Amino acid sequence: MKRFLTAVVMLNAALAAFSAATDAPPAGDAEALSANRFYAESIKCNNLARLSFAGGDYDAALRYSAESLKNAALSNDYVTQRLKIAAATRKIDEAESRLKWADRTRASAYFPKEVEAAKGFFDQALSARGANEWDSALNNAINVVETLAAVTAPPSEKSPPEANAALPSQYKVRPWDAFGDCFWNIAGRPWAYNNPFKWPILYTANKSKLTDPDNPDLIEPGLVLDIPSINGEKREGMWDSGRRYSPLDR
Repeated sequence: MKRFLTAVVMLNAALAAFSAATDAPPAGDAEALSANRFYAESIKCNNLARLSFAGGDYDAALRYSAESLKNAALSNDYVTQRLKIAAATRKIDEAESRLKWADRTRASAYFPKEVEAAKGFFDQALSARGANEWDSALNNAINVVETLAAVTAPPSEKSPPEANAALPSQYKVRPWDAFGDCFWNIAGRPWAYNNPFKWPILYTANKSKLTDPDNPDLIEPGLVLDIPSINGEKREGMWDSGRRYSPLDR
């Protein structure tokens, strides 16, 4: 009886694992799920376990169920890895394309920190890919794309500012090492106050949001800053890196 009950438990577990493996997403341009050898072995052992159980050979049912479980887990690991490889490869290609655009438009002349940071992330992505560290490769490639999202075309390729367009009323802080975000630098940007000496206005308006309200030097990435109007200028919405704003008069 004990062997019978144990076999029932193992067989149910194997069936559940087999079902999970069957429901796993396809691996895109990687091998199809049904083509990997672990999946095929899991199917075979699952069928043998059920046949053995039906025939009363509970010891064999236990063995085959255990093998089915093991191979179902290996199949899921295999598919997960293939998905990571496919996702990292696509994102690295996107990052490379974006960097080529930055080189072609000589964006480094206008956004030196951003382009330099993006190239550093790209080198790390390629290094991680060579070491089969696919999570790191994907994350670094994503960093390339996100860093260059703030890079727009040089002035000669940009469209003129929209007439009477509102300046942004909010800005999401980006990392210091890539963008140099601090109250001084943000206040000096043309769409903010076009004057870094007006940084105390930003600080006062956002002091309550800071982790340490008494330390204006500590602003964390992701923090959304409010940009109050100071000369009656119209402000609305979040700063958009792809939009052209008329500089605020000093």
